[in-house]
Amino acid sequence: MKQCSICKESKPKHEFDKMRRSSDGLQSGCRACSNERKRRWRRNNPEKHQATSSRHMARRQGAVIKAMPSNYRQIVVRFYGGRCLNCKSMHKLEIDHVVALNNGGAHCFENFQLLCKSCNDSKSDRHSNDYRSAKLIDVAVLAEFDALIIAY
Repeated sequence: MKQCSICKESKPKHEFDKMRRSSDGLQSGCRACSNERKRRWRRNNPEKHQATSSRHMARRQGAVIKAMPSNYRQIVVRFYGGRCLNCKSMHKLEIDHVVALNNGGAHCFENFQLLCKSCNDSKSDRHSNDYRSAKLIDVAVLAEFDALIIAY
């Protein structure tokens, strides 16, 4: 038996996740309390959670990941004017990878475009629809991303 440091209940050791560096090899909080704390953090920090999930997925698929600020989602939305590049909607916007990560695309500003959920879902990863204008793909425009990054 072990006492959870969060809920203060005594629970069997199998209800605690492993942690090599602790003296008993287990985390101090039980699995249920740890999961609740993670859920609460995800709910209170949706943008950070999304950014972390995106980086994790990109890493798992072996994509090239360039260093970006934690608020890169806000920067991309502002850069594209807060509208879907396909249908011009302003609701449920998502950052899409022009070349999907599992098709060898990179997780970087050069491969991002802003789409609403509906357009992004219909695009999926089957094809690389680039809704950005030729102007936006120009390398000189990437300097605008850098300026926005510095502004934040």
